[in-house]
Amino acid sequence: MLTRSSRLAGPGASENAAHELLERARPAFERFAPTLSTIITAAPMLGILGTVVGIIASFRLLGGSGPIDDPTAVAGGIATALYTTAFGLVIALGTLFPYAIFRARADRLIGRLETIAALVIEHDDQTGQGEASGVGAGGPERSGGVAQPTVS
Repeated sequence: MLTRSSRLAGPGASENAAHELLERARPAFERFAPTLSTIITAAPMLGILGTVVGIIASFRLLGGSGPIDDPTAVAGGIATALYTTAFGLVIALGTLFPYAIFRARADRLIGRLETIAALVIEHDDQTGQGEASGVGAGGPERSGGVAQPTVS
């Protein structure tokens, strides 16, 4: 619902109402973007953290006193390093593509809303509706046989 001030008739009322509507709709279109972006950023970092932990474990075995009795113990640390790196990359890449699709759709929808708002504002400016009624006035007005859209 638009505020009373944006519904009052006056110069620029349609434009103010359109901008307010766009700003209120934008968070709904972009609500998952921060979460997906964080996953895309954090997953490789967690993979690198696992890599460091695995390599530290391997070097701890190599640096210990005496000979290494079981070489597979060193390989276990290296395996941990590689698995965590791979896991982080799989999570990041698995999230990146849906994020890109989601982002493109949100941008496209916002662009369409901006185009529609610009057309309504242009129409209201041409017919004088923006100053007396139309989108910002909150009522279905008819001007020249064209129904004016309402915003509630």
